[in-house]
Amino acid sequence: MVNRFKNSSGFTLLELMMVSALMGIFLIVIYSVLSHNFHFLNQYNNEKKYSHQARIALEKTVTLIRKYENWTEVETSEIKNIVQHFDAVKDILVEDNDDKTLKITVVPENPVYSALSTSLRKDRHYDP
Repeated sequence: MVNRFKNSSGFTLLELMMVSALMGIFLIVIYSVLSHNFHFLNQYNNEKKYSHQARIALEKTVTLIRKYENWTEVETSEIKNIVQHFDAVKDILVEDNDDKTLKITVVPENPVYSALSTSLRKDRHYDP
């Protein structure tokens, strides 16, 4: 009976424990790399979403303002209506810079992102 165990091939308990430990370390490293990459991918997608929504909101606001002879005729509710369509946009500010320009700023919902703004000449308008 002792002979049978001596001639049998297989792995020792120590070898199995070493392989299990190495596999565990390998899987932990792979998991940490993948979770880190997914975190950055998610952050990039959120930034891209805000940037896209901010550009569209800014474009719609500029189009709305250009429809009027005088920018002061634009109702606040019309601008708020634009904001409601975008979940990444908190507010749109229209400021009178000087005699010739308006500053339009899109404020993000998440304060991590920077605001998007543009200047618009007051003397330019068009009829749709």
